[in-house]
Amino acid sequence: MKIAYICGFSLKNGGGVSESIRLLANLINSVPEYEVEIFTLLDTEDQDLSAWGDFSVRAFPYRGPLKFGYSSEMRRALLASDADLVHIHGIWKYQGYITWRWFKRNRKPYVVSPHGMLEPWIMARSPRRKAIISRLFQDRLIRNASFLHALTETERVEIIRLYGELPTSVIPNYVPEPSRPTYDRPKWLPEEHSGKDVYLYFGRIHEKKGCYELLRAWNDICEKDEQFRSQSVLVYCGWIDGLPNFSGDVANVAKSHNNVLYAGPQYGADKEESFACATFFILPSKSEGLPISVLEAWAAGAIVMMTDECNLKAGFASKAALRIGFSAVEIIQGLRVASRLEEDEKESLRRAGRKLVAEQYSKTVVLRSFVELYRKAMDG
Repeated sequence: MKIAYICGFSLKNGGGVSESIRLLANLINSVPEYEVEIFTLLDTEDQDLSAWGDFSVRAFPYRGPLKFGYSSEMRRALLASDADLVHIHGIWKYQGYITWRWFKRNRKPYVVSPHGMLEPWIMARSPRRKAIISRLFQDRLIRNASFLHALTETERVEIIRLYGELPTSVIPNYVPEPSRPTYDRPKWLPEEHSGKDVYLYFGRIHEKKGCYELLRAWNDICEKDEQFRSQSVLVYCGWIDGLPNFSGDVANVAKSHNNVLYAGPQYGADKEESFACATFFILPSKSEGLPISVLEAWAAGAIVMMTDECNLKAGFASKAALRIGFSAVEIIQGLRVASRLEEDEKESLRRAGRKLVAEQYSKTVVLRSFVELYRKAMDG
């Protein structure tokens, strides 16, 4: 079976969604009966597409805003494709239109993964643009899909609320076992911070992720709590999206407390080292589908601090995460709780996180579920 994965973004700037697609494509392509090909948008900063896996990755130029991703070249390539099934990742983009065109021409099955893009926080942004896209093609795309793929039960409920009962399969992201590198400290961590509690933010630096609220909370707690300030360090790893002054604001807080830094994007071994060194992983997000960075943190043995909006209720139910809010005041409360944990409490959280990943977010579970999903789509 030939499966075409359609992405409305370049693989480099797609963040956790890109990583989840890369992992899934490698997983599905490892099954002898399947052949995966990725259609994505061209990122001139990242031409080494072979690094994504042992399958075809075709990147196409786009015109206009990346938010819409118009690409006539991708349209022509997909319409000429002999794929048996299309799996489109992400919505509200031109790629939904060309998937609909492909379906109308070939009458073959397709699967739609919204990847959290039906979350209320997302839906409240640019409502006029979304209404136009819905009328033009997206409503038809979603209602005629062989299956919708929801990352969480919460996302499945959102699909029902917006579109009614449609064939939907809930399958989470997965993360592989970390290689657990051995090192003294990551390149971005100065020697003076060795031995401190490292609070790691990892991912796209965007307003919906609570990055500024976290920075304000950090500044406030460090002003009032000398012990916390002296034993803790906050690091942001990721690329800045729509917050042009962020690195300067981090530098200003660092001048006052000397315990916060912006390390930039981290890939490959650098990424693994970043997670491996973290005492805590913190994500005060206002909206998520299913953040793969949380799964990576659990797998690496970091203690996860996250909001309900991360849509990982199992983390709280299994006592594998600390609940925080996304306001500065709520984040401060969470930081105080984390800083006062005893060692046995920390170890209990770490064990629960690793156990949760192994039981619910492993490649064995996800592969079995997707093979079944694709089989049903083809049979239907």
